[in-house]
Amino acid sequence: MGDLRDIRSRQMKKNPLFPAGLWKEPASAGQDLQVDLKRLTVELQSHGKRLATLEERTEKRQKPKARVVNTHHSMVKAVYGGKCPCCMGALENPEVDHFSSRAWSGLHDTWLICGTCNKDLYHGNLVRAEVQPRFATYQAHLKKFIGGEQLSLVPRMTIRPAKPKR
Repeated sequence: MGDLRDIRSRQMKKNPLFPAGLWKEPASAGQDLQVDLKRLTVELQSHGKRLATLEERTEKRQKPKARVVNTHHSMVKAVYGGKCPCCMGALENPEVDHFSSRAWSGLHDTWLICGTCNKDLYHGNLVRAEVQPRFATYQAHLKKFIGGEQLSLVPRMTIRPAKPKR
């Protein structure tokens, strides 16, 4: 049994999470475990912050085009009476929120909400799953507002008539 414990101890010393091994002397075990726990907590927090930063950098940040923003402003003014579609409060400091991802900045991927709601959504104080029905309602109003399709915002292509065959 002692040999097995020595082998395990040598294996665990190679692990950076347990540099002294899993088995410690009973007298110092309590203090060392607290120190290890604090160190692991700090490392976990720093890795979490780093991961969040990397995720944010990898998403392409696309600013919505002026026509998209103008359409949102017109629709909110006409349908919602200038109120925030998220909280139905005053539309102060209006911002375009990318509901699903910052990489998608089309008309049907964004909505115009007040700065407070946008900040709360970004920081997680307001849960997107709870706001999703409001976003869906907004998109339904938007679809009616622009005539049922997004084609009005796409530049029109001119098609040349085919040359008659001789």
